[in-house]
Amino acid sequence: MTLQFYLGTAASDHREAMVEAVAKALKAGKEVFYLVPNHVKFEAEVSLLQGLRDLNGTGQAQFAVSRLQVLSFSRLGWYFLKNTEAYQRPQLDRASNTMLVSKVFSDLLNDDATKQQLHLFAGSVHNAGFFAELADQLAELQTGRVTSAMLADAVTRGASQLQDAEKLKELQIVAAAYENQVQRFATSAALLEELTRWVAAHADRLQNAAFFLDHFNNLSASEFHLVHTMLHTGAT
Repeated sequence: MTLQFYLGTAASDHREAMVEAVAKALKAGKEVFYLVPNHVKFEAEVSLLQGLRDLNGTGQAQFAVSRLQVLSFSRLGWYFLKNTEAYQRPQLDRASNTMLVSKVFSDLLNDDATKQQLHLFAGSVHNAGFFAELADQLAELQTGRVTSAMLADAVTRGASQLQDAEKLKELQIVAAAYENQVQRFATSAALLEELTRWVAAHADRLQNAAFFLDHFNNLSASEFHLVHTMLHTGAT
């Protein structure tokens, strides 16, 4: 897979360059996956189709293209994994993830030895939004591919130099317990990892595929790992 960047200032017409590249890939018979953030998917799809219609010069009010998918990373996961065992697991949204974290934390506090190690977090359980914030943080760690083992290593190697060393120690304990419980669910991070494994194992399926990324300000570590894996397939 080749990697190409379209660079320039905000005044540059990146859309025209992207539309032309997509049109070229479609003309070459490629299956095109145009990846965008979830919150701009509809607008991005409309803009891309309008650009392709204008480039085609048909002037038709209605215009459709085969072999073109405009997807977010999560929908790309659905596209390739919808019939796999991994995608059939119960999925966690933000509310259910918060409930899971609350249950994990409650179980930890029921163990006297562990409770002694969680005095900072235990003192915050009655604060409004504590579990929601903790659940978001744990989900971000997973999407960032940061494991409890990595946190433990950070604590071991540099605890005395860390500003919030004690809080990091407690976070590591909770993260380890959370990892044990969350693995039976289809989380966003887990599906991205599963999709990455699928891409690596099905390079032949992507020999005739072309991937475009647009409208991203940054990528999570899981998303970057997926893109890096795509670069090692036969896709373009």
